[in-house]
Amino acid sequence: ILDIGSNIGTSILFFREKFPTAKIYGFEPHPETFQILEKNVAGLPAIEIFNYALGATNADVAVPFDGADFSRFTLAKDPGGDWSGPLSPTSCQVKHAGDAVKSLGLTNVDLIKIDCEGVEYDVIKALPFDLVKRCKWIVGELHNESAFPLLAMLDPHFDLDLKKTMFAPFFRFHA
Repeated sequence: ILDIGSNIGTSILFFREKFPTAKIYGFEPHPETFQILEKNVAGLPAIEIFNYALGATNADVAVPFDGADFSRFTLAKDPGGDWSGPLSPTSCQVKHAGDAVKSLGLTNVDLIKIDCEGVEYDVIKALPFDLVKRCKWIVGELHNESAFPLLAMLDPHFDLDLKKTMFAPFFRFHA
């Protein structure tokens, strides 16, 4: 299982309960959120977590953050929306998604959970596409117009299910 955008680990804990024998890889770039993630999954078997983002390139970036809402930490070019306070840069590392999974020796993944605040298309596109096509289930949130090319890329290979809540700035998808 790849958990791309692990935040504080809620999804990892859910996956551990539902799939107790699965190997889970979690990726969370925000340093303070990662510290909470470490505490929340400490001691759980077959879980590896990484304090970097997956993306289309390798980079060290300064990401806008409002200091309050960890779910709004984004690598998207335009963070948009209402923020809780003034934005200040937070440094984080980005690794090419394809290189990262290859370095972990992953050639098959059963489930990809992706919620990376607007760069979902860039991340999925950077993964080896054979790995994506063989994945049994992809679930995530889509936040902006990059959702449409992502859905178009997945559509020939997956049945898609979309859910949008009125007035919510994002929608959930399953493939």
